[in-house]
Amino acid sequence: MLEMAGARHHYHAPLTRTLYFGVPAFRGNRFDPSIIEGVDAALNGSSWSNL
Repeated sequence: MLEMAGARHHYHAPLTRTLYFGVPAFRGNRFDPSIIEGVDAALNGSSWSNL
């Protein structure tokens, strides 16, 4: 599990990603595309200067 979080002006934004090796035990790959898009945008928008 990879967990990251950000905070600005006392607003917190936790983010957790779970990685599976092999076939997952549940059908967790049926997430809404907007969730995946939001997580990818958050990761792509971060850099060492704002971590």
